[in-house]
Amino acid sequence: RIKGAYYKTQADQNKNANWLKRAYLLPRTDDWYISLFTPSQGQISGEATPDYALLSDKMIAHVHRLLPDAKIIYLLRHPVQRLWSQAAMSHSERFGHEGIQTISDKRLISFLKKPENLAHSRYLTNLEKWEKYYPSEQIFTGFFEDISNNPRKLLKSIFQFLGVDASDKNISAMAYRRINGRDYLPLANYLAHEPAGLLIKEIEQLHERFDNSYTEQWLSSTCHFLS
Repeated sequence: RIKGAYYKTQADQNKNANWLKRAYLLPRTDDWYISLFTPSQGQISGEATPDYALLSDKMIAHVHRLLPDAKIIYLLRHPVQRLWSQAAMSHSERFGHEGIQTISDKRLISFLKKPENLAHSRYLTNLEKWEKYYPSEQIFTGFFEDISNNPRKLLKSIFQFLGVDASDKNISAMAYRRINGRDYLPLANYLAHEPAGLLIKEIEQLHERFDNSYTEQWLSSTCHFLS
């Protein structure tokens, strides 16, 4: 995003340079962190990383002390397929490998069973930690499938949650394009069997909570992995 930025005026360039200095060069203190959430008038600001999902209770409490009015957006996808996507990314050329197809089954199964990798697919566990500190009206839970199935609806829901103009004029054409997509081998049943067994209870609970077509499909396909 930084490389692709386009600055219309020198003032825009100076403003961006100041933001980059603040984001990358200042000491990582609480004041520094809060400074990242200081938008101009009429704007909102935020940041995204999957690692927020895995913060400890202590760290979430600390975030809440700093930003009690923050709004949390958590997008969920098929827990087992998310794990496979993570494996594909981690073994891609971007990370010095030649693709997931070159990795032995033994190494792949080991990756899929690692607790730190499984943790990203334990959505209820992660949500419950954040729900201790933020009320339900400050947490938006969406579904990854809607990025491709219904991006307009998903974006409008997020805009409304954030309290910004949800009209179509604010939906970029980029919302309908595939961004950073990767093609990789589909997940074979024999590779999915063990991680599916480790996640099945959580997926059952997810379906009990959300009870929609997505969670129904997650549960059905996970049971198929175990059959």
